[in-house]
Amino acid sequence: SHLAEAQQLLDAIAEADLALLRDGDALSVSRLRSLASARQVNALRRWIFEARALPPPTARLLEALRQILDADADHLPAIIWDAQALRRYRDRIFLTAATPPRLALRHRWEILTQPRFDLGAGLGQLHCIERIGGLDRQRLPAALLVCGREGGEALKLRHSASTRSVQHLCQEFGVLPWMRDALPFVYAGDELIGIGDLWLDARWCVAGGERGLAFEWAGAPNLV
Repeated sequence: SHLAEAQQLLDAIAEADLALLRDGDALSVSRLRSLASARQVNALRRWIFEARALPPPTARLLEALRQILDADADHLPAIIWDAQALRRYRDRIFLTAATPPRLALRHRWEILTQPRFDLGAGLGQLHCIERIGGLDRQRLPAALLVCGREGGEALKLRHSASTRSVQHLCQEFGVLPWMRDALPFVYAGDELIGIGDLWLDARWCVAGGERGLAFEWAGAPNLV
């Protein structure tokens, strides 16, 4: 009876702490750092339990906290156990799969006959839609290529702007580093024309007031 009451008290404290720590689907590192050590462990264990994941052993959880709280701002600690992982990016802690999704193969997308393209388990679908200022359909081939990131890609988001590396765009937009390999890169031949529903290359787009084609990413995983 005493143990049950103690557990109820720990759960109540954890819920109160989590109400202050939650930042979307993540937890705030700076707010977590302000709690006493025992409350940090208690809140983190409760958060993992609420996500229907098996919490790691206490020693592993303590090590996770140490790495997360002590890591430099530009480091990306990842503590993996079973099928889960705790990861930090900037000032947020995320509970993720041990192996994040990845889109690695090159897929042919016949956009004239297949307006929806299945990206695979957990990655949703790309839909071809109309949008003002979208891609110039007259210039697009009948089939596009969809593949994962290889590195070094770049886009021109506006005609008057300079070309930007996709790495810098992801950093600016706050795309989670472990989700960048899940981004669907869309090519017309050898030229990158868009990435999911995040960005289109202006060199392939119609004038501002005209209607063109764009991509809608339905069922996309959390990217930020």
